[in-house]
Amino acid sequence: MARQSNYEKFPVISAGSAEECSAGWQAIADRLHSHLRTNQVLCAECYPGVLVDEIREELCTRLPTSTLFLAEECLKTPAELHAILDPLLGTDRVFGRMSSLQLADYFDPSRLQQMRIAVAQAALDGPVVVLGTSAWLVAPTDATLLYADIARWEVQLRWRRGQIGNLGLNNAADDLATKYKCGFFAEWRAADHLKTSLLSRIDFLLDTNQVLEPKLISGDAFR
Repeated sequence: MARQSNYEKFPVISAGSAEECSAGWQAIADRLHSHLRTNQVLCAECYPGVLVDEIREELCTRLPTSTLFLAEECLKTPAELHAILDPLLGTDRVFGRMSSLQLADYFDPSRLQQMRIAVAQAALDGPVVVLGTSAWLVAPTDATLLYADIARWEVQLRWRRGQIGNLGLNNAADDLATKYKCGFFAEWRAADHLKTSLLSRIDFLLDTNQVLEPKLISGDAFR
């Protein structure tokens, strides 16, 4: 007799009514635009693996009066990051050491400070969007907070396709095992720590698992 699987291939968590969800970039931009009228800065924090370029292109097109800042411009160099990560990851193909690194450790403090000042100045003249992994390190504390999320499985698929690499390493061409090891022992630990601390106070949650088919829900509905 064939065994019936009880594995849920398409899990769903109820999060508010359909009316509370905005699907597609235009609907999402319209919703964010109303918040930018009352709060000059939108902080779009991204889990590593989110396609930041997609979000940048779509928001720049639909929110053309906003000044955009990319948190990735404050990353340490790949050489500096390897100096931090390589002792943790070691040379074994599988084994490494769990990391206590924070996402802040991936970024250059002086560049972050320079961008904080630039964001504050730009917000005096009009709406500002701060985008990317660790955007929260740059945006003011009273900014509208959006968290762009992605499933780890989708991250792995993008690694497998060579579509993305690990945070700040410019290693999209590396093999899957190398990228997975870095994610498992370091990158995901740091990202999960930040994500856990932010979810209780986000204004919006953005689902980016399907390319060009994002879905947005308010933080209150999500919680």
